[in-house]
Amino acid sequence: MALITPTPLPRVFNTAPGAGVFAPMTLTTLGASDTFEFRRGTGQILFLRNPTGGTLSPLIDGGDGVTVPLAGWGLRTVSGGYPAFAITTLQNKLLWLDTIPAFLQGTITITSGAGLLAGLLNPI
Repeated sequence: MALITPTPLPRVFNTAPGAGVFAPMTLTTLGASDTFEFRRGTGQILFLRNPTGGTLSPLIDGGDGVTVPLAGWGLRTVSGGYPAFAITTLQNKLLWLDTIPAFLQGTITITSGAGLLAGLLNPI
């Protein structure tokens, strides 16, 4: 199990010393099960790239997510993780994590994504 290392992504108007609008992204090759830290409300982006020869469908799951209220629908289960999405050979996907916070409660793991390259962008 590997921890996906976050890459600080400077904001355009950040005046901190050494901050600019470009930053090299740290990529992690995913194994059978990998983790990352979610910081709600920060604009984190998960980058996934498939360099393998086949389509992969990773599953992103927070260990503490059970059910959440959904207006007009009642309680919805999130215990199975974020619904799998296919990433074909040489395709990139970006996932704005603030759009799926219900699935990112507790310890977050990515499974079924062995071989994917993952990067976690953290705006600073």
